[in-house]
Amino acid sequence: MAASICQTLDGLAAAQLEIQRRLNRKFNALLRLSQLLEQLGDVTVLFPNLSNLIPVVDIDFNTYESLRQNCQFLNLPPAEGNAATAVQELRRRVTDAYAVLLRQLSNSPNFRLGKIQEFLNKSQGDVNMAFAIAGDYLRCAQAACNTVGAVGSTLQNIASADLQKEAAAFTQNFVTNGGKVLSQGAQIKYDQTRATVDRLKELSADVGADVQATVG
Repeated sequence: MAASICQTLDGLAAAQLEIQRRLNRKFNALLRLSQLLEQLGDVTVLFPNLSNLIPVVDIDFNTYESLRQNCQFLNLPPAEGNAATAVQELRRRVTDAYAVLLRQLSNSPNFRLGKIQEFLNKSQGDVNMAFAIAGDYLRCAQAACNTVGAVGSTLQNIASADLQKEAAAFTQNFVTNGGKVLSQGAQIKYDQTRATVDRLKELSADVGADVQATVG
């Protein structure tokens, strides 16, 4: 009976150990990538001063005229009685400028930090985490099968050191650290970039056009 139990556990032992190894390798690879992106973000990400930006919907004829007179480098033509068209063109130019900032931030190392964490979270969801965590029962089963001398058993052939190494790393990575590959500093950088991206999207929204369409 003991030998039969050991044979039954063979497949479970090999699969559980492989899951832990795979997740540990993925965690370490993503951790190194997040550290690299965090460093790159220090020198490549230029945050716009949001306090100097206005919502597109707030651009009106007075804004247009003020910019035309005080910022001649914009080459804004006189409205010449067609104020609505002039304001709409200025809104388009500002929206395009915001879109450039959005692309830069969305492709920045700081923003990609969040994608790394999302990828690892998905990887965890793709495996049976309860099965991966259950390392203690394997060590107990290994000891029992070694005691009865289950020759040829996978459990017997797996070194105790391997089980302990992978289980310890897995516990540290996914239990103690909760599967987080972002440092506190990296998380702050991502959160700041995410908030800036969201605010730029709000500034870009021409809600006035939506209101006009609804009223019409």
